[in-house]
Amino acid sequence: MMDVSAFSVQLFSLTSVALFLKLWQKPLLEPPALCAQLYGELAPLHACNLYGLFASVTTSRYEVVIEELHLVEDTSTHPPTTRETWVELDFLYKPGDVDRRPPWLWLGHMPRLDWRLWFLPLRLARVVNLAIRDGASPAAVSAALQQGAPSLYPAWWPVLLARICRRQPEVLALLGPQRNIDLARAPCPRGLRVSLFDFRFRPPENCPLYAAFFPEGMPALTPQEIQEIEEELQNWEVGDWWMRRRHRTIDLLSIRSSPKGGADAGLAENSNES
Repeated sequence: MMDVSAFSVQLFSLTSVALFLKLWQKPLLEPPALCAQLYGELAPLHACNLYGLFASVTTSRYEVVIEELHLVEDTSTHPPTTRETWVELDFLYKPGDVDRRPPWLWLGHMPRLDWRLWFLPLRLARVVNLAIRDGASPAAVSAALQQGAPSLYPAWWPVLLARICRRQPEVLALLGPQRNIDLARAPCPRGLRVSLFDFRFRPPENCPLYAAFFPEGMPALTPQEIQEIEEELQNWEVGDWWMRRRHRTIDLLSIRSSPKGGADAGLAENSNES
């Protein structure tokens, strides 16, 4: 009995090494040949598997960013004029402000809205990336999003946008304090813009910014590759805690008045921006 137990422990350990290194995806780090062979032979029997709801996670972080379109007074001109400007909305627990550190979560607290908003860009990014990979034009990508809207957007999404526009106090409390606008006093927006942003943690001070693209470890890069990456960094907004760039504008929404005197978000067009 002891021999069987010892053999089981050894077999489990060897296959776990191969599975762990496969998930870790560390550059230039491969499992020992014996571990890889055992894992390959036992995998069809489901004797070594990934257990858990999130056994593997994505290697990038897309976030949905909502912006409101408002008329503001431009006092830099004489006489003062009004102009349209986009105002980004902040959420309590999801990334947004690149200078804000990730907030602490108290034991037992589950920010359900921010948690749901994390899943939404996974659906949208999948459609966008597949269309781009297949060589589709920006207009074709927008058409794919438009056609897939009923299945891409959950039922609560348009309700959330409409209640933000109506300034419903219970919904505004879920968003929390805003950097750029007082939502409780602000008028209904003229429109909404929904975009996908690519977020990454800013590397430590002793690391170059492009280390953010290699969270599992820096590979060997040629000077030309480093130059190309640094040129790409010009498109990123860099803060104290986060780096981000606009990946794609998904929707431009106009706001129409509702019969009750409030406001509803109505789809005006799908942007062709890349």
